Amino acid sequence: MSWTAEDVIELLRGCRYTGGNRDEACFLSPYQIAVLLVENGLADKKIGGRGQGSGTLAEEVALNLSKYVDTNSAPKLERGFFSIKGLEKFSFDGDKEPSSETFAVFRIEESVESKRQKS
Repeated sequence: MSWTAEDVIELLRGCRYTGGNRDEACFLSPYQIAVLLVENGLADKKIGGRGQGSGTLAEEVALNLSKYVDTNSAPKLERGFFSIKGLEKFSFDGDKEPSSETFAVFRIEESVESKRQKS
């Protein structure tokens, strides 16, 4: 693995929702994070999606970021889960479908980002 959780944290700092009175970190799927890693030259591997087989970058992202969240006493990432159950169609760019109905999503931990912005 050429990228680290710290690399992902830096990339996620730029992923914010700033509509209305809100300014919050956005959750991104492992697929979206994999695309960012490739676009920023931090990885060079098959990105993933349904039918792409195992060992994809999106799968690596999901496993390694989950491990990071689970094993750090003060992780800088927050993990949630997103379900596509009940949606007629859900795909990423290029009609890439997720490999399962429920998948992890990650964002920079809000309290960490709030402290960073105040300093």
